[in-house]
Amino acid sequence: MPGYHKNVLEIMDVNPTFNLELPYAFDNTSLAYRLGIQTRTLMYLIIKKAEHYKIHTIPKKSGGMRVIHAPSDRIKYVQSKVLELILNKLEYPPCIGAYVQGRTTRSVAEVHSGKPLLIVIDLKDFFPSTRRAWIRQFFNKKLGYPHNVSSLLADLTTVPIETPVGVRHVVPQGAPTSGAVCNWVAHYKLDVPILVVCAKYGMAYTRYADDLAFSHTERLDRPTTDAFLKEIEALIKTSGYRINYKKLRVVRAGRQQRLLGMTINEKPNIMRMQARNLRARIYHCKAKGFDQVATEMGISSGNTLRMQIEGLISYYHMINPVRAGKLKTQLVEAKVVHGIV
Repeated sequence: MPGYHKNVLEIMDVNPTFNLELPYAFDNTSLAYRLGIQTRTLMYLIIKKAEHYKIHTIPKKSGGMRVIHAPSDRIKYVQSKVLELILNKLEYPPCIGAYVQGRTTRSVAEVHSGKPLLIVIDLKDFFPSTRRAWIRQFFNKKLGYPHNVSSLLADLTTVPIETPVGVRHVVPQGAPTSGAVCNWVAHYKLDVPILVVCAKYGMAYTRYADDLAFSHTERLDRPTTDAFLKEIEALIKTSGYRINYKKLRVVRAGRQQRLLGMTINEKPNIMRMQARNLRARIYHCKAKGFDQVATEMGISSGNTLRMQIEGLISYYHMINPVRAGKLKTQLVEAKVVHGIV
């Protein structure tokens, strides 16, 4: 084989835009090495990736069903390595709230609380709208990985789905990398241009996954607000994402301002109706028993119902510790009545 007798030494130059704090790879073998797996394992997971997900659905709060792609242990392990070695090494900008350690719905809500103007925009099908091509471009253009390695990383973090226009590779809801991948793709396609428009109008901006929130320290007039919204809508349309117009809200002072499941008129707080409903549920559990109430609600068992209640109280504790503490006391009383430790 004369090719092995060449007197030419090929040197792989690292892309000057590459983030040197990240593990570098220039082909499938070096990427597999960085991820701690064999090359053939990497290629098998990519070529047969559709077989490495179990699909199930869960109901959405707003109605309809959400499709979950649960990865197999093998591909989940590799995705966790991508998250650990690459995505978690990146520093998130302040406007991103979801899937970032140390940031919560409350910390996002605090940015907009007590403002006389709140605008909330919801993106439609956020995860499945984030495509493999966008992810490949992020790894290549923003992190500096070679095109072939960026393609492999994009394949590892997407799943093929059937659509009316054919098979598309999108971000699966259920993979450990999905939140971070969507965050960074949306940051460059959405957040960066949106922040420019917000600076022009003096708007504060946050994005919690697919929930975009804007607020202003002044009560802007309607023409100014409409002009701002028109520019934001045009940017979102250009990005490739879509707005869920059913959830678009412009709320001014004097009306209940809601964001991420809490009221924020003065400060983040538990929504009154939610607290009232949970208090009533705990009361019924105390009077009838957890199993009986679970049966009436169509929940599998009293133990499952208790876990749901405890989860809600834990979430409410982040928002309003005092009110959550009262709910927890009521739950303890209900458990004592029915001999539950």
